Amino acid sequence: MDLQKRQLALLFALALLLVAGCEKPLPEWMQPGIREGADRIQKTLYMNLDDIGAVTDIEVGELRAPRKTEVGVAGYNGARFFDLTRALQASIQFTPRDPLSASIVRRTPVSEVLFYRHGSLHEDSLVDARGRNLWRIREGIASAAFGDIGIAGAPEFFSVEEKFSEGGKVVARDVAGKTVWERQGLARWNSSLALIRKQSAEGASLVMDSSVALKSGEEEDLLIGLRGDGQTVFQRKPAIDLQEFITLNWLPVCPESCLLMSWNDGFYLVRSDGSKVLSKLPGGYVSDVHATPVQFMEGGSPWLAIAGTLNYKGSNFAGLQAIHGALYLFDGEGHPVYHEVLGEECRAVAALPSEDHKSESLLVGGVDKVWQYILTK
Repeated sequence: MDLQKRQLALLFALALLLVAGCEKPLPEWMQPGIREGADRIQKTLYMNLDDIGAVTDIEVGELRAPRKTEVGVAGYNGARFFDLTRALQASIQFTPRDPLSASIVRRTPVSEVLFYRHGSLHEDSLVDARGRNLWRIREGIASAAFGDIGIAGAPEFFSVEEKFSEGGKVVARDVAGKTVWERQGLARWNSSLALIRKQSAEGASLVMDSSVALKSGEEEDLLIGLRGDGQTVFQRKPAIDLQEFITLNWLPVCPESCLLMSWNDGFYLVRSDGSKVLSKLPGGYVSDVHATPVQFMEGGSPWLAIAGTLNYKGSNFAGLQAIHGALYLFDGEGHPVYHEVLGEECRAVAALPSEDHKSESLLVGGVDKVWQYILTK
């Protein structure tokens, strides 16, 4: 028995050496550092966070009570709320401690602040302000979105769920987890789903990418617009193949909600109905893209901050060798101003108003920390 244990230990050690030997040096595009704009932007540490993990959402506003502005930070393991002097106001820990992306659902007239935890292919859950799970979904969630579009502004939660025997479906749930509506067979496995904050001219509140089978046996990509009650209001082939998109508003390019997605040759801003590419911004591909407008200068056009993750697999015998973050800043005309590769995950951005509310700085989430970016004077 001892001989067998020694043999197994030796085999395990050899396997580790094999994997380590197959790892490659990080390529240039994964090396941390500021690539452009170091003289235009100043970066400082805004706050350290204890045991929150990778930050996945940052929100600024009246999150938990009226007339009380706070900075809310959510991550894999929990959430923290601070006043504008950075004094801690509340701390919540999540259970179980799974690597689920947590988003802050702001307080509404009919609900307290909540947290929506999303983990692709794992489970989704809704968590209350005390860290208790209100409900969980164990269907295999490809994509999820939420918004305060229910009765009296109550939050509703939307997800693309897949059972191979049934095909993909889109489901809407209320705060109690009760199904409000569902559409069977509407989604494909890797569909993206996003909420349109300002309804499109056709009345869509949700957009998702799907596909339809052609007579040739091939599939054609489609963009589908849904009303808040789940009814289809448009279905068309988009101007560009869509994948992993989010919605945002950025004046003057997107006076209404538009779709933002990342490709290898840059970032594309597309009309929310998919009919037209509004702008293409330079950059490289990032996954889990997040973005926000930032009013760096009083009276100037808002800039656009885009952040996401960079994944590198240096070996065919192991998982990811490194996960880094990327941050891009573009001025009001879409010109690149700043580009940085961070040596850690980067999954959240938010604009922070100045004390006089005439300008803003940028908050960027890291791992157990938040960075602040301001325009160099």
